[in-house]
Amino acid sequence: MLARIVALAQRHRRYGAEMIYLKVRQAGELVNHKRVERLYALEKLQLRRRRRKKSAARSCQRGLVVGLSV
Repeated sequence: MLARIVALAQRHRRYGAEMIYLKVRQAGELVNHKRVERLYALEKLQLRRRRRKKSAARSCQRGLVVGLSV
């Protein structure tokens, strides 16, 4: 079970524990989602959160209302 989770996580790097759980279920294995999450965390496969990119152009226009006619 652990080898299958690690193999799926390496093949699909952007998949989290939920998607790995679904892929294991689609393969026909009956498994509990909590077990998959525990094994996923045990192998340190947790995804790093992506940082939001800040747009300089958008932050300048935040207070302005352009082209508004009543």
